[in-house]
Amino acid sequence: MNKILRGPRFVALIGMTALITGASIASFTESYRALFIWAIHHGMAGFWAAIWPMQVDTFIGIGELTLFVAVLDRWSIRSRIPAWLITLTGLAVSVAANIGHIHGHAFTTRGTAAIPPLAAASALAIGLGVLKRIVASAPVKPASQRARSGKAEMRQWARDSGYDVSDRGRIPTEIEAAYLDTMQNSSNGQRPQSMQVT
Repeated sequence: MNKILRGPRFVALIGMTALITGASIASFTESYRALFIWAIHHGMAGFWAAIWPMQVDTFIGIGELTLFVAVLDRWSIRSRIPAWLITLTGLAVSVAANIGHIHGHAFTTRGTAAIPPLAAASALAIGLGVLKRIVASAPVKPASQRARSGKAEMRQWARDSGYDVSDRGRIPTEIEAAYLDTMQNSSNGQRPQSMQVT
């Protein structure tokens, strides 16, 4: 990416994050109000009426956060299915309850009541779409390439330490153990012991 565009791109991402977060908070707040009214109309009162809306919209929140982690960690599509099912189930129940507290049967009235949970889901879809593109554009070194790179470093260390090691094939166990021991000592701040072979 052109360096000139990195700044505006970062600002745009921050702005989108703020707008999506604000829209989600507003949507969940309005949804809570509607679900609270629905609970009152169906015989709940006090503490139970206050926590019932959270029991419904919590499923949407848990599903959204799980999908967020799934995109970041590059879960497979099959692994994301439970999170989508939780999110969509919570959305369906929330929409039904938001509509349920409305007395009128006009389409516009019911449609207006359904907007809060649908707006929260739409903000989620947009956010996940942007995040997916960002994660997809980030270079990832394949595991096989990382493994080859690690073996090459181990062979070079062995040669520098006086070991006789071939360019191909399996690295002897004693050389691998010596290399890992040296690397561990280095990471712990200890001075590596000389591994020179005479």
